[in-house]
Amino acid sequence: MWKILAKGGEELAVEPSPETFSSLYSYADLPAEALRSVAGASHFASVPFGHLPEHWRSLGAVFLTAGQVEITGADGGRVVLSSVSSPARFPLPLLPGYQIRVVHPTTFLLVPPEGAPEVVRGGGGARESADDPADARSKAVLEMLEENMRDGRLPLPSVPDLAFRLNAAIRDPDVPNKDVAKLIQLDPALAAKVMHVVNSAAFRFRQDARNVQQAVTRLGRKRIQNLTFGFLVRSAFTARSGSLRRRANALWRQSCHVAAISFTLADRLPCVDPDRAMLAGLIHKIGALPIIGLAQQKPQAFPDESSLEEAIQHLRQPLGHIVVEHWKLGDDLVGVVTHAEDWWRTGYAVPDYVDVVLLAQLHTYVGTPHMHEVPRIDELPAFRKLGMGKLTPRRSLAVLEEADHEIRELRHLLAGR
Repeated sequence: MWKILAKGGEELAVEPSPETFSSLYSYADLPAEALRSVAGASHFASVPFGHLPEHWRSLGAVFLTAGQVEITGADGGRVVLSSVSSPARFPLPLLPGYQIRVVHPTTFLLVPPEGAPEVVRGGGGARESADDPADARSKAVLEMLEENMRDGRLPLPSVPDLAFRLNAAIRDPDVPNKDVAKLIQLDPALAAKVMHVVNSAAFRFRQDARNVQQAVTRLGRKRIQNLTFGFLVRSAFTARSGSLRRRANALWRQSCHVAAISFTLADRLPCVDPDRAMLAGLIHKIGALPIIGLAQQKPQAFPDESSLEEAIQHLRQPLGHIVVEHWKLGDDLVGVVTHAEDWWRTGYAVPDYVDVVLLAQLHTYVGTPHMHEVPRIDELPAFRKLGMGKLTPRRSLAVLEEADHEIRELRHLLAGR
């Protein structure tokens, strides 16, 4: 009745049924034939205690079906996931940086790669409204952009060299905090923003920091790294001509709004770093900047605002991927730019930066004329995971209302106002 799995775990004799999969978010909309196919290729397994077998990371997906596990994120945050909770309907995060530990005998559903949910394979994408261009001129512009993108000829946005010098210094354990502070002080505007943020209501320190070195010590090097890069990325949102400058400035203001809400949401969730979430919010639409840069170089390619917007909607996600890799910001932020406005992205059982930014984006629509153009917040898969932290679906809007002052302060600080 039992068969020992290679490298740990015990396979159960009972076979998964199509109904097993129909209750999972990743498979709920699949036709019956597809469900039978996935069920036939999958199996249940039990782990008595300890960490999940390492080779399970190569599976397509693993779901918790009975019992509970303790999940530790890359930042050290921990959460207990129960099989009876809503987040258990999502795949477990068998990703680099996550550790999953079993305390009591627990049962899992193992899915092979060919049956994995689309998001686990790296699928998903842009909003569905971005269909093929209606006219030949728009199509030609998109083809030109795609060709330039493939050939590496699109103008990539740049940030000050200080951002990379700071990142290198912060990552080097031999560089003391006083030297990190000296680097920050090379840019008086950056130093002023660091002082402002460390003494702001969002961070709630009992006493104000008196200098940049104290700010670095209180905030910590990892937080300083995310904050300073976030402040310095503002310089990338620039353009020379009036209309493009207005477009870039509007994009920056909207990104600041998303970043401030992302910080507030992440502060109430496990396994995500609020400062990293803020940086994620700032760069979630960074892929629009190369297109704005190309419009500056070749204005004839974008005769009107609609052609520029069309190009941004089609290509900002793959271009954002290129920019984030160019800036070496990490795979977690690659996911953010890849799935921005991918409202139905499933994700994993534990909220990640993509979930946080998606929820923050949707919150920015609340009370605006465009609110009817997007799904309700409680329809999003990301929303179903909020119960894993201090935040719950019922409390999410209330928390943001309570934190309105913090959000406005962070938003204005990031926007430079």
